[in-house]
Amino acid sequence: MTLSNCGGGGGGGGGATSGSGGNRLKWKYPTGSPIYYSSPAIGPSGTIYVGNGGAGGYNSPIRGIFAVNPDGTLKWRFDISTYAFTPSIGADGTIYVQDSTSSLYAINTDGTPKWKYNLDVTAYVGQVAPAIGPDGTIYIGAKYLYAINSDGTLKWNFNTDLLGNSQVSMLTHYIRTSPAIAPDGTIYYGVNGDFFNPGPPTFIHGYAMMVAVNADGTLKWYEILDGTNAIFSSPAIGSDGTIYFGAETSSDNNYVYAMNPDGTQKWQYVITGGGTFRSSPAIGPDGTVYIGKKAGTNANAVLLALNPNGTLKWKFEVPTGNADIYSTPMIGADGIVYFGAETGYFYALNPDGTLAWEYNTNNGINWTSPAIDNNGTIYIGNNNGDLFALNSTSLGLASSPWPKFRKDNNNTGMYVP
Repeated sequence: MTLSNCGGGGGGGGGATSGSGGNRLKWKYPTGSPIYYSSPAIGPSGTIYVGNGGAGGYNSPIRGIFAVNPDGTLKWRFDISTYAFTPSIGADGTIYVQDSTSSLYAINTDGTPKWKYNLDVTAYVGQVAPAIGPDGTIYIGAKYLYAINSDGTLKWNFNTDLLGNSQVSMLTHYIRTSPAIAPDGTIYYGVNGDFFNPGPPTFIHGYAMMVAVNADGTLKWYEILDGTNAIFSSPAIGSDGTIYFGAETSSDNNYVYAMNPDGTQKWQYVITGGGTFRSSPAIGPDGTVYIGKKAGTNANAVLLALNPNGTLKWKFEVPTGNADIYSTPMIGADGIVYFGAETGYFYALNPDGTLAWEYNTNNGINWTSPAIDNNGTIYIGNNNGDLFALNSTSLGLASSPWPKFRKDNNNTGMYVP
């Protein structure tokens, strides 16, 4: 690990550039490698933190976590030789981020290393981001669910291999979602894998489940989702404690789930035409659930708006066929819904699902999801490695239980009523 502290615009592929873009573009900063798996976080001082590296066309040796000032100049860069995922920010300003080798880094606000914790190696995707509890505990998934103290020591880990006193044994599994923390301290996360039920002996291949773990590391409940193959969609928590997430299959049907805090199913929304859920849900002030779906064999990618009872409110189709939505939507204070698509377009939708405006970033937007500051500046990355600052009329996030990916601009993944 090396550390680069670079003032101004140096050290990351050049300084920020600005332009009108229909008065939409405020500036963009080139990081030098795709911002593919990382969603920006905004610190208390307005600093924007984002990681780069990954798929999307090329990989530069300039990788890591970038701290960018609100004017688009580089504050510092923390070098990570592999892919950096979505950063989260603790109450003291510490930045936490996992990389593609399943190492968890803690970085000081000046860009110096604080500590590093090596997790077990597992498969990775862009939703892997730490959640931060009210006492500063960091929760992160790999083979196990880890609870790490703020000093970098292990508090506990929960082994998902054996659940419910060996009633169900997972043969192979991956935690490919970010944990979400409920007000009572319960941690929710999705698991993908093959299961063995010993009584009567049954192999259940390629099923997924949602798991709830208590704050002390003991099991609260788990629920196998019949008919599903995987969960890549990180859970969001509603004001009444409902857990929302997308789940996918290898068939024509894919699902959005709403589960009660006790693990029972509240409702299930089925969408046909193929195309899986890689986006995570966001929740509006009125309880509307927003989530993106990839394109399928018989359907374009769509952003869904679902009523609190699980019925369809509206859907917005990405105009270009075979373009996916990985990006998690964000709801602004004025009710506008924002998200990116693999076409490279960033969309702003009115509350009724009609197009308010769009901005072409000229390269794909994949796992990266937007953040917004209280001045209405939206931050989003693309596969060219550019961090964009876009003007909007939304002065901050909507006042709702879960208005964006990882709940808030610090990406804590914790719901505080």
